[in-house]
Amino acid sequence: MASQIRTGEGRQVSIADMFGISAKSPTKTNTTDKEIDQNNNVDPNNSSTTSRKRKFLPEWLDKFYWLRLDKVKNEMFCATCSQINKSNPFTSGCTNFQMSTLTRHQYSKDHSDSVKKLKLQSDFKKSLSNSTNKFNEIFDKSEENLVKQLRTVYVMPKRNLPGDVFSSLMELQQLNGVEIDTYYTKPEIVSEMECSIYNVIEDNMLNDIKSSEFMGIMLDETCDISIEKKLVIYIRYIKDGKIRVSYAGNQRVTDCTAEGIKTALVDFLRSKGLMVDDDLLKIMGLGTDGAAVMVGCRNSVGMKLKEYNRMMTQVHCVAHRLNLAASQAGKGIQYMEEYRTYIQTLYRFYADSSVRYDKLKDLQQMLHGKVKQVPEGTSVRWLSLEAAVKMIYEYFDSIVMSLESDIDLTGKAAGIYRFVGSAMFLLCTALLIDILTVIGILNLTFQKDHINLSNIRKNVQTTLNSLEGMNITSETVSKTLDDLGGLPVNGEKSRYKNVDICDNQQIRERFSTVREKFINNLKDNINARFPEDHLNILESLDIVFNPKR
Repeated sequence: MASQIRTGEGRQVSIADMFGISAKSPTKTNTTDKEIDQNNNVDPNNSSTTSRKRKFLPEWLDKFYWLRLDKVKNEMFCATCSQINKSNPFTSGCTNFQMSTLTRHQYSKDHSDSVKKLKLQSDFKKSLSNSTNKFNEIFDKSEENLVKQLRTVYVMPKRNLPGDVFSSLMELQQLNGVEIDTYYTKPEIVSEMECSIYNVIEDNMLNDIKSSEFMGIMLDETCDISIEKKLVIYIRYIKDGKIRVSYAGNQRVTDCTAEGIKTALVDFLRSKGLMVDDDLLKIMGLGTDGAAVMVGCRNSVGMKLKEYNRMMTQVHCVAHRLNLAASQAGKGIQYMEEYRTYIQTLYRFYADSSVRYDKLKDLQQMLHGKVKQVPEGTSVRWLSLEAAVKMIYEYFDSIVMSLESDIDLTGKAAGIYRFVGSAMFLLCTALLIDILTVIGILNLTFQKDHINLSNIRKNVQTTLNSLEGMNITSETVSKTLDDLGGLPVNGEKSRYKNVDICDNQQIRERFSTVREKFINNLKDNINARFPEDHLNILESLDIVFNPKR
C-alpha cells in the first residue's frame, strides 16, 4: 500500500508511525458515521455493507406534494410528470430512496415544464368552462326567443293570418310584457319558419303512418285559387292502438280520368315514402264521393286500386250521400231550382257592390241592432245552404227594404225583389230551415269520431219520421204562417215584419204542393242511399263487435 513502506529488517512501517502521528486519534468532523448512515437510509446495526438497503420515509409525502408511492411495487412516482406523460425515472418508477434524488427531481427541467404545462391546462379548462357557461346562457336566451317566434308562426296559418302580420304580433307580445329581446322581421324568415314547422309535422305524421300496419285513404277533387285541379288526400291509420286521421296533402291532377287520378295518388304515395314499388297491400279502405269516376263498377279509381289489393274496401262517403240527397231533392221541382238560383244571385248582388252592401248593413243595424253578411250557398260545401236560408229568414225585412230602394237603380234588383218579396219565398225559406236542420243533425252524427253502429238505423229512421211530419206542419213554417195572419182580400199585400209581400190563396196552395214534392223526394233519396239491407248489415256488425251485446 501507498501508506506503508518496507524497512531493512523486513518490517512494514506505516507512514503515520514514521511521522509520529497516532492512528488512534483521527481528525474529528461534525458528522458521525451513524448520522451519515441515517441520511443515506443505511441500517447502522447491519455490519454487511453489501446488503445495505435504503427505505422510503413517509414524511417525504408531506414535503413533496407531487410525490406518490406504489406500496406494491415499492416505487416512487411524480404525479405531475405522469399527467404530462414525461419520460423520466419518476414516471416509470423510481427506487432510489434518497432526499437528494427527490430534491434534484423537484428542481429538474422536466418537472418544472410539467408544472407549467399542468397549470396552463388548468387555466385553459377554467377559461373554456367559463366561456361555455356564458355561451349556454346566451344560447338558452336566444333559443327561448326563437321558440316564442316559432309558436307565433305556428298559430298564424291556423288562423289564416298572412306572414306580414308577424312583426305586429311580436310587437304586441312585447307590449303585453312578454320577454322578447329581438325577433325576425323579414318575410323570408317567416316563410322559412313556416316551412320548418311544416316539415317537422309532416315527418312525424309520415313516420306514424309508416309504423301503422294498415291504413285507409280518403280522396276528393277540388280546385285551388288558380283553378287548378287538386286531389285532396287524407290518411286514416293506427297509432298506439287508436285510430288517427291526418291531412296528408294535395296532388295536382292534369288527367281527371280514373287512370289519371290513380296515377296521381300513386305518385303522391311514392314521393312520401308510403309506397314501395307497386305495394299497396297496406291500403285496406278507400273513401270517396259518389262520382262515377270514383265508385264506378268497371273503370273507376276504386276498381283500379283493387288491382293492387283485392282486400281493399271502397266506401261512398256518408256526408256526401246526405249532401246529394238534400241537393237532388229539388230536382224536377221548378220553384226549388229557381230558389237555389236566386239565393246565389242575392249573394252576388251584395258581394259585387260595396254601396249596396253598406246600405243593407245600415238597415240591419237600424232594425236588428246587428249586422250579418249574406252567406254563399254552394253545393261544394255540405249542406251550406242552411246558413244562407237562416240569415235570409232572420233579416228578411232589411233585405226586402234594401231591394225595394234599389228597384229604380238596376233591373237586377227589381227581378230579385219580385221573387223574394213573396209569401212563397218566405214560406219555402222557413221550410228549408226546418228540413236542413234535421238533415244537418244526421250529417253531424255520421261525422263523429266514435259512433255506435246500432244507432245508425235509429237516427236514419228518426230523420225520415221527422220529414214525414213536416208534410203537415213544422216549427218555423207554423210560426211564419202565424206572423202572416189570414189571407189578404181584394188583392192587397200581406204585412210581415213591417214590409209588404205578395200573398194569396194560390200562393199558399202552391207552397203546399212544393212542400209535399220536396219532402217526398228527399225521403226517397235518403232511402236510396241508406237501403234497408245496408242498415241490417250495420246492425249485425254491431252485434258482432259490440261487447255490450
